[in-house]
Amino acid sequence: MANIITPTNANSYAIDSSLKQVAVRSIKSGEVDKIQLEDEIGLAIRAYDPCLSCATHTLSGRPSYNIVIYDSKGELIDKID
Repeated sequence: MANIITPTNANSYAIDSSLKQVAVRSIKSGEVDKIQLEDEIGLAIRAYDPCLSCATHTLSGRPSYNIVIYDSKGELIDKID
């Protein structure tokens, strides 16, 4: 039996908090700065989590990576493939 606590689990609150700050900086009045958003998402994740660091490299044109942006009412604002 083993109790493994991965960096993803241990840092999930901090990662979520950082990603919220990234969203606030990158999304203003319904307009999305896609380049800033993509760059800062990768930076935020890599700062905390060695497990997800490789996963953030899928930003470069891989179809498996999507960023979906909703407003506070749950309405779709934009999607970055």
